[in-house]
Amino acid sequence: AGAAAAAARNQLEWLAQRSDVIPDAFSMEGVDYTPRSGTVSGSLIMRLMDTQGFNFIEEEIRPAMTATMTDAMFDGYEPEQRIKSERRHLYAIVASKILKRVSGKVSIEIDPRVAYDTAKTLEEVRVLASDCKRVGIDVDNKIIFKIPGTQEGIKAAGILTKKDGFCCQVTHVYSLAQAVAATEQGVAVVQPYVGRVNDWYKTHQDKNVDATEYATSDNPGVELVRCIYNYVRRGNKDTKIMAASIRTPEDALAVAGVDYMVISPGIIKSLALSGTSGAPDNSILEEHVEFNPRVSECAPPP
Repeated sequence: AGAAAAAARNQLEWLAQRSDVIPDAFSMEGVDYTPRSGTVSGSLIMRLMDTQGFNFIEEEIRPAMTATMTDAMFDGYEPEQRIKSERRHLYAIVASKILKRVSGKVSIEIDPRVAYDTAKTLEEVRVLASDCKRVGIDVDNKIIFKIPGTQEGIKAAGILTKKDGFCCQVTHVYSLAQAVAATEQGVAVVQPYVGRVNDWYKTHQDKNVDATEYATSDNPGVELVRCIYNYVRRGNKDTKIMAASIRTPEDALAVAGVDYMVISPGIIKSLALSGTSGAPDNSILEEHVEFNPRVSECAPPP
């Protein structure tokens, strides 16, 4: 790790040598960094609307509406179905454009409203996969479907992984229990949220025993990522870990070594402008972590 850090010109390069850094943005203007992977989410769509305006409407939204109108002619969509269809087509179109910029895979967020219904989640992913294929995407090799980590969602992710052969990512992971359930289903990726876990602890630390008993530092979100990562590695599982909701450069550096991390353009730029002197000496692989002992011991793999 020391040699890799010495060769890096800044903290972004140091981090990218240890983790696949995925920007929550369509492009990274002004930063000398080419991501290997990408992601499509509601926040990305809103950012594109804000930055590209009319061009985004003409180049992405209008084709999505046209594709939906074509589907409606044959399937007779109701208004709510049309909205859902437009969303799927839009996400597929954006994913196809991101794939032209990256060498790896792109993850696509499914409609979270189906999160508590296994059958609807299965249908949503299968239709979205079909829409991706319609715009020329190699779904089997280039797309990861982001499915909320509810009990029903994790069950659906397991079916889609084993039966359909899709690459699935269980997202909205806030506990080791969710991560364990997802890995047992053989999913490709689990996605814990650093910032949102910290928010919960800050809000509940005076109200809930869990918030004080299990937080062994002032950053339980980072602890959870380390804990999940070490659980997966100790069990020699194939599941990858993607850290999300990373709100500061310090949090990004704290989880260096995780397989993937999604960070904002602002944090990426901050890391690119910072020297490597602020980078930590060790990665999460080398640290002992205990988090929520009722679920599992979270020591690093032997």
